[in-house]
Amino acid sequence: MVHRKTRHDEGIGDRAGALGAGRARPQVPRAVPSAGVGGSDVRTSHVQMAKLGLAIDVDGEYGPQSEKVCFDFQRAHRLEVDGIVGPETWEATFTPK
Repeated sequence: MVHRKTRHDEGIGDRAGALGAGRARPQVPRAVPSAGVGGSDVRTSHVQMAKLGLAIDVDGEYGPQSEKVCFDFQRAHRLEVDGIVGPETWEATFTPK
């Protein structure tokens, strides 16, 4: 299956990569997961970090534990360490190291 780019893909890049054929990874959220934010995008970031072996409660709320895990993940992947799951951090959670 070929991923067809839509207006939502502008500047984001191809989504099929790490998830395999026919399964597109979720787009980078418009409101990036950061302190005080909750919802499905935060839950998705939690799920991805848990799949990578990081100790995090998948609760959909971005609190102190989420921020610490994000800091650790960003350091380990040599990303800007800001505690925000922005586009580069989001993409890295879906890309095998």
